[in-house]
Amino acid sequence: MRDYRFVTRVWAHADPELQPVVREADEAVVRLAGRGAESRAD
Repeated sequence: MRDYRFVTRVWAHADPELQPVVREADEAVVRLAGRGAESRAD
C-alpha cells in the first residue's frame, strides 16, 4: 500500500496521460484500506 500512496503523492500533478495511473493507485489505496478494516473486525 505504501507504493500506491507514493504514486498518488508524487504524481498528483503528473501529465494528463499519466493521470489514469494515479487514479488507479488511489483506488487501490481505498480498496486495500477497506480490506484491512474488514479483516480487523473479524
